[in-house]
Order: sequence, then C-alpha cells, then structure tokens
Amino acid sequence: MFIDRKDAGNKLALKLAKFKDNDNMLILAVPRGGIVIAYETIKKFKFKWDLIIPRKIGSPQNEEVAIGAVTSDGTYLLNNEYVDILSLSQEYIEKKVYEQTNEIKRRLIKYKGNEKFPQVKDKIVVIIDDGIATGFTILAAIKSIKKHGVKKIILAIQ
Repeated sequence: MFIDRKDAGNKLALKLAKFKDNDNMLILAVPRGGIVIAYETIKKFKFKWDLIIPRKIGSPQNEEVAIGAVTSDGTYLLNNEYVDILSLSQEYIEKKVYEQTNEIKRRLIKYKGNEKFPQVKDKIVVIIDDGIATGFTILAAIKSIKKHGVKKIILAIQ
C-alpha cells in the first residue's frame, strides 16, 4: 500500500489538503513512526503540531501483552476481561499507570523540552501513527484528547 513512511506521509498530505487553510487544525504525531508520516503533512501545509505518547500497560506475566494503555495526563483504558482473567489488583494497575506516565513524561521532555499536554480544546485534531496492534494505545489517546475538549478527531494510521 505504501513504499515507506515518507510515501505514506505524502499520500496522507493529499487527503488532508482540504484542511490547509484551517487555523483550527492540529496534528498529533505518535512517536516514533508517526512523526515520520506526519512530517510530510506538517511541512507541506505548515500545520501546527505536537506529540501524544500513549504507552501500553503490560501484563505481569509478559510486559508485551497489553492489558491497557495510558497517556501523559493519567487517562487510562483497560481490557477488563484480561484484568479479570489475570486477577489483577487495583494496586498493580495504579503502579503501572504511574510508571508508564513517568516514562511518557520523560520522553516528552526529551523529545520536545516539556511535558505539557497538547492544546486540543476546540481544535480539529489529526492523530497520526504508523500502525495499530491491539488498539489500546490509540484508544487511550482518543479518550484523553476528548477529556481536553477537542472539537473533532481524525485518525490517520499507516
């Protein structure tokens, strides 16, 4: 479908051209792959942009198995079925939310110099990522953005 992320970004830019004169537009790129895709659109139309970094909450038996996800403002989403099957305590969940939130903030400071949540209130936000596995991270990002008063969300995934 795409040659690479740059090609995906160029094709996405064509789809987002209708917003080129909209000052109410904000691109939220999900590092790392989403940044490469978003770059072409940002460069072409000079859209305002920022980062959103959702993080997976892993299972105690295998951190790679997502039981949910969290964003920098502490908004989290869980797969309650997994939580029940694994008999996970609220203490475990809170510990993982805390750990992942701190990791998100560390990365935000490293990548952009601050940990401020993107200014999404009353904006049309395009979330750009290079893929979805379980969907938890992108759903957590959407839930978080909605809490901050976004006008409209457009999801662009390679």
